[in-house]
Amino acid sequence: MLTITDLKGDDYKEYMLNDVVKVDEKPNNAANYYAKKDGLSPFPNSFRMEGEAAKALAIEGDFEQNKEIFVKLYDGFDPTTGKALVQNQKKKYKVGDKIKGRKLKKGDKEIGKEKPRRSGQDCTFSAPKSISLALAKAMADGDEAVASAILQAHREAVSYAMEEIGTGVIIRAGKGGKQKLKGNKIIWASVDHFDARPVDDNAPDMQLHTHACAFNMALGADGKWRTIDHLSMNQQIKSGGALYRAKLAEGLQKAGLAVKNVREMGEFGATESVTMELQGIGEEAIKTFSKRQKEVLDVMIAENIPASQMRNKVKEIRSGKGAMSGVEMMEEWQRQMDALPADQFKFREKQQNELSEIITDQQILDYAHDFKKKTFLTEYDIKAVICQVYTGHSDAITKIEETSRRILQGELVANCSKKNNLHETLYCSKKLAVADKLIRDTVEKANSKNSGKHQIKEEIVKAMVDKFQKERGFSPSKEQLEAISKLTGTESISVLRGLAGSGKTTACQILAQSFEKAGYKGYGCAMANDAARKLEEETGLKSSSVVKLLGDIERGAVKVDAKTFIYIDEVGMVDLDTTAKLINIQRETGCRMILAGDSSQLSPVGPGSGLRVLEECIN
Repeated sequence: MLTITDLKGDDYKEYMLNDVVKVDEKPNNAANYYAKKDGLSPFPNSFRMEGEAAKALAIEGDFEQNKEIFVKLYDGFDPTTGKALVQNQKKKYKVGDKIKGRKLKKGDKEIGKEKPRRSGQDCTFSAPKSISLALAKAMADGDEAVASAILQAHREAVSYAMEEIGTGVIIRAGKGGKQKLKGNKIIWASVDHFDARPVDDNAPDMQLHTHACAFNMALGADGKWRTIDHLSMNQQIKSGGALYRAKLAEGLQKAGLAVKNVREMGEFGATESVTMELQGIGEEAIKTFSKRQKEVLDVMIAENIPASQMRNKVKEIRSGKGAMSGVEMMEEWQRQMDALPADQFKFREKQQNELSEIITDQQILDYAHDFKKKTFLTEYDIKAVICQVYTGHSDAITKIEETSRRILQGELVANCSKKNNLHETLYCSKKLAVADKLIRDTVEKANSKNSGKHQIKEEIVKAMVDKFQKERGFSPSKEQLEAISKLTGTESISVLRGLAGSGKTTACQILAQSFEKAGYKGYGCAMANDAARKLEEETGLKSSSVVKLLGDIERGAVKVDAKTFIYIDEVGMVDLDTTAKLINIQRETGCRMILAGDSSQLSPVGPGSGLRVLEECIN
């Protein structure tokens, strides 16, 4: 797992420097977690300077005794010469500077104060729990060879992922930073931690993770240092984590250990993401030493917090690291591990790898669209899926690189001129590109200024509203009436937005009756059969599943023409290709079509979101 956090201020600097001390100066230092016990030595180099750019400054290697280098780089200065490597290093506000559009003048309280600066980004790589358990168990058993191999595999995986992330970061050059350059070299400081945050009065669980502090500077091809566009690093969070796991699996297998690919777990069970675990570590052991994860998930479920906010909740309920020494922690872990059945720790026995099935490039691209629920993908969206497919397989890293080049430069992706906010090329499968274009072209033509043939007379709509009020005993809300007025207007294709419970069904009932009164034949549909039955019960509109309606129209069992009204419910669940098939019915017949849903509520069942494309086309 990889998390990336922007760094400002000196708090993080102090946090990192707390680990840059000798083992005997701090009892609970990371290196002392595995201090001499039964003849075993602590792991060396728990704090390291890394990256191709570090070589340019001649500071690569062990960093435990040199705090000043970290401080200088964190503040943006060359640790040898003291010169600023990038702009805005420790600069202070002066008369004439602007703060939020306000120009400072003499006497303003901000004069002389330091300007805030992004010092870097913390990239935290957390090993899967089974690997943290294996490391602790190997040390408890005195198996320094296996323990060292596990830690080395983790460190090499972090370094590899960080170098790959570095090649994707963007630096700004030219006047106003308008020129964006890639292919740069970065520098970071790595510190290893071995435990999670404690829960209640329990000892912290073992959790191998490395904080890689990427300083806010990159060395460009022209030999100049410039600041990094932090968004270019943030967007690599999924691919960076996936590359880390792929390289980690490779290192573990070289050490004679086996791995398996499993679904990541969220607060409501398995997710669509694939992660990697070590073979031979039992579920009971993982559950026993996952108290921190359980604490977070319990709070999220109790407070009904969505998965998208999990990271914020983790920070909110975090406690201090505690004062337990490394030796005490190791003894407590050993006590808890000894209490578990022996079959929970069989990772050193010969095991078989359990790996993902190798799929075609087209399937990878389709899955990337499906996983991201987006029509247009970054290269990192695609690479994250490629990593999931090849992790654990022989020559995985080589195959990941080859497959990435083959897909991004091959014929499966459309010739797309679309860019993201970093001006990077976006990618789309040819199939989805065709669907996207069909939707956009059809909506533009159908809703042009010359349309209006589906407009319903006001007196008909008013009569149906009055009829509804008389039958149901209440009046539609102001928002519902406004929606009904718009949807009986000049458009041929419309989107009725709204979350569950916002009154779409009430609006649909009045709309259906209004169109039928005007001589239209109406049909409703939804992705699920149950949803279609409910739609028919609540609105009286003859309804079926989307698949059935499409099939009935293709077979001629349902006739559609310009006097047909089609209402599609929960369209947020409809993927891009299926949405295009529905829109194509309107293109061929000129019928009236209303699609109801909200793209933030439900995810499509297949690649791409048709509703998001429609929302971009229709105001």
